[in-house]
Amino acid sequence: MKRRFVVNIHPAGMVIFAAAFLLMDSHMVFACISALLLHEGAHLLVMYLCGMNECIIELTPFGGMMDARHFDAYPPWKRAASAAAGVVCSGLAAVLCLYGAPRTAFWYAFFQANLSLAFLNSLPAWPLDGARVLVAVASCAGIDHGVKRLLSGFTIMLGLCLAAMGIYGAWQGCLNPSLLVAGPYLCYAARAEVVSDKVRRIQGMDQKWMVRDVIPVSLWAGRADRAPEQFAGLLGRANAGRFQVMIGIDPTSGSVKKSWTEKEMLQELMKTGNN
Repeated sequence: MKRRFVVNIHPAGMVIFAAAFLLMDSHMVFACISALLLHEGAHLLVMYLCGMNECIIELTPFGGMMDARHFDAYPPWKRAASAAAGVVCSGLAAVLCLYGAPRTAFWYAFFQANLSLAFLNSLPAWPLDGARVLVAVASCAGIDHGVKRLLSGFTIMLGLCLAAMGIYGAWQGCLNPSLLVAGPYLCYAARAEVVSDKVRRIQGMDQKWMVRDVIPVSLWAGRADRAPEQFAGLLGRANAGRFQVMIGIDPTSGSVKKSWTEKEMLQELMKTGNN
């Protein structure tokens, strides 16, 4: 399969960058952009070394978002390494600036930008790098979806707190636009990631072998006459790194009456929804 590496700039990000060049000190702007490109470049490099296909980096008003096709189907250590690469790179860059860079305005701003990226992205707020590492580790125990939901809830609460702090500061006469915008953005990002994660799981159900030759299987069993009632809940908990198979058991004889793969369960749900 041909490997693709894509860097997109969110329209709002373009507006923010343009406004920054017009209104802010040029040293600070170039330092922030350089630190961001270094951070996202580290993600791309590690994803490339891990053999990931169709790697995507999107530059938003508040940083970058990394992703790869069928990202959740890769082994946990590859996902964790790809997510941690940006934090590690930014942290190392900050240390090098602190001890080896010339004492100039640009390098001081570059140090601050890298330190901020390393700190913020290490927070366990979905979909920041720290949360992605935790989810990758949790997938080893098969609890990644539960951890992801927990971190998404934490992110929404954090976003609401930041927005409340911004509103309170404005009421006290100390306006901080970053807090007013970052709070709602975190809430939006967490919610959008939950929705897109469900879409990716459904779309990739019949394409998991594109990443691996052998896929582990999670086998579920239920009464044959009631098994279809469980499809929605089962697919909602589906692990992207495993195939899900449901078997229907005859409650009287104990024999297997029918089995359903992920794709067949999805088709049954779609037929039910159309009726």
